[in-house]
Amino acid sequence: MPERNCVRHHDRPAVAQCFQCHRPICEECRFKEARAGVFCSQECYDQHVAYVGRKQAVIKQGGGLKSMVIGLVFLAAIVLAAVYIGGGKMNLPILNKLYKMIF
Repeated sequence: MPERNCVRHHDRPAVAQCFQCHRPICEECRFKEARAGVFCSQECYDQHVAYVGRKQAVIKQGGGLKSMVIGLVFLAAIVLAAVYIGGGKMNLPILNKLYKMIF
């Protein structure tokens, strides 16, 4: 960290930087230390905790790709069934060519 002074105590050297707001802080201004880093105030710590909570909710939700793949597989099965029945069993001209190519 470059040599800077504390944002609140301008005559004291900063020993850390707030993980949330990135302001330089002295030893006295170190409010809380967590796994993520050092925080300068309850407000910054609460903002970080809220962000982590939202991030975890999005990660847990994340079934978008899985749902899309399942939908595409289901759609492919329906198309194949339509080609098989329409082209092979019912001998529909438009599906007959596809039936011969696939089956």
